[in-house]
Amino acid sequence: MWLCHELDEPVILTRNGEADLVVMSHQTFQRMVARVKSQSKLLVAEKQIAEGEQLIGHNDVIARMRRKLDDAKTAWSGGFVLKVKHFYLYQQFIHCIFTA
Repeated sequence: MWLCHELDEPVILTRNGEADLVVMSHQTFQRMVARVKSQSKLLVAEKQIAEGEQLIGHNDVIARMRRKLDDAKTAWSGGFVLKVKHFYLYQQFIHCIFTA
């Protein structure tokens, strides 16, 4: 198991010389899942562009994300819960910017 963490990539276990199982750390798995989700969103976006669907401008995207953050601030009250919700939305915002 330590090898998965040390290599920071999946380890393939073989049986009779053929791949049988893949073992990976939870962090590596989470990154893989996030990558697949991003790729799937990109495929949807590329399809929408190819079909001539209306695009959303950068300023509109930023405005929408700010509204979501503001809504979260007003919907949640109390220190820790607000901070957790705010941080989660902030992470989504950063993820959208850097993975799109």
